[in-house]
Amino acid sequence: MPRDTTMLELVSVLSAHARSEDEVVAWVVALVSSGAVRLCGIFKGTTFEAPIGDPSWQPVSVSPERGTR
Repeated sequence: MPRDTTMLELVSVLSAHARSEDEVVAWVVALVSSGAVRLCGIFKGTTFEAPIGDPSWQPVSVSPERGTR
């Protein structure tokens, strides 16, 4: 079941663990597009389209000790 969250909550949590703004954007796109996270509030129903293969939109792997799922 997807977790409902606001864009602010999602970006805040990801920013605490990401190495760059590009990584935050990539994770937001990946999590929302996969259905793992569902946005609520003013971004409710928002979807993202990113060109496949564009490296700036690909999330990087995160080490287990960082606690990101």
